[in-house]
Amino acid sequence: MSRHKAAAVGGLVFLLALAALSIGLSQPGEVYFDETWYVPAARELLKTGDMLRQEHPPLGKLLIALSMAIFGDDPLGWRAFDCLFGALTLAGMYAWTLAMTRSILWGAFAAALGFFGAVVYVQARIAMLDMFLMGFGMWALAFFTFSLEENLPAPRAFRRLMASGLCLGLSTACKVSGAFLWAGLGMIALMVVLMRHWQASFARPGIDDFASPARWRGVGVAQGLVALASVPIAAYAATYLQQTLHSGNALEIFASHWRMHDILSGDAGTHPYSSPWWKWPTLIRPVWYYFKIPGGEAATWSAALPAVGVVALPNPFLTIVGELAILYALARWALTRSLNALLVATAFFSQYLPWIIDPKGLEFAFYFFPSLLAVPPALTIALAQIKTPSLRRSLAGALLVGGAGFFFFFLPILSAAIGNVSPDAFSARVWFSTWR
Repeated sequence: MSRHKAAAVGGLVFLLALAALSIGLSQPGEVYFDETWYVPAARELLKTGDMLRQEHPPLGKLLIALSMAIFGDDPLGWRAFDCLFGALTLAGMYAWTLAMTRSILWGAFAAALGFFGAVVYVQARIAMLDMFLMGFGMWALAFFTFSLEENLPAPRAFRRLMASGLCLGLSTACKVSGAFLWAGLGMIALMVVLMRHWQASFARPGIDDFASPARWRGVGVAQGLVALASVPIAAYAATYLQQTLHSGNALEIFASHWRMHDILSGDAGTHPYSSPWWKWPTLIRPVWYYFKIPGGEAATWSAALPAVGVVALPNPFLTIVGELAILYALARWALTRSLNALLVATAFFSQYLPWIIDPKGLEFAFYFFPSLLAVPPALTIALAQIKTPSLRRSLAGALLVGGAGFFFFFLPILSAAIGNVSPDAFSARVWFSTWR
């Protein structure tokens, strides 16, 4: 594999994704859903330096404020950096899959599925914190996987592991749930360390064995702690610099976390689109970010005067098939100790299962989106295992065509830029009463 060719294709993935995600980015021309929280917070940050919405760490709000400072206080400025991170996320998905399969084609295939999966498409077009969390998280997975390349010189493996730690710290600095993936990758590292400490070995090691002694050769425990503990903690703490300087209190980072604790442990109230964690894999209760009928009354809604809507609904076809691929990866790791299977299963479950004990008690289906980013790579590595070329190509084509078909079918309710959701179009796409 040519490193320059791989990088060039990665750049192309980024540019194509950025172009596609930016189409109609300024629609709707008003704040919607959680933009009503974060755009005013960014305005206040630019105006006075005060950090609002302290139930979350500061980095995501700083990025929205920077986006507005560069592109203006208008719909484009509110969403520009989220759109940028959406493209970076798809480029990161390409890189992560490339690291697992050593195939440029499979990497591009995963990125295409990632786009058609709709998670990145919807989330990259609204000024919220989640796209930043997912972007840094995806690159953390890519660098972590690249660091596990067999027989990689120790200095290079250490640098890649530090890059992964940096991204983990920055992801957590956007939303504290970024720590879920941090813990998941830390558990993989801990398993490897313990197996080497105990001098454990397998009678028939597989060619993709996660515990291969050729991985992280020469990288010691101290280096691992620097990369996956010291670096992310330092990166996380650094994002509080603006807040600390503005407050004039050297202990502001601790005071801010106390305020965060008070907010998250208080009464969260209720919301009509909330749903518990165990319902998310079924897509039973997606969140409508935006829905507007001309004139504001149902009586005016018609094919001639269509509504505009944005629903945070992942591609149903790719989600259901992809969740089966995740379960297959989990079983494959248990049976063969496959590194790639372990990575995609960890990326999915480490970002999903912690929500079981969410202290806030008010949850939404889009909290599941970081887990769903593991679906395209999971599907890709499952296909790559198929030995019959004709069957492999047929299934890959079916996934790509099916995924694209479902994406474009649902696009009228995924994008406010289209704005042609007639009553009939709405009924054709809203399959269940719980989707309303």
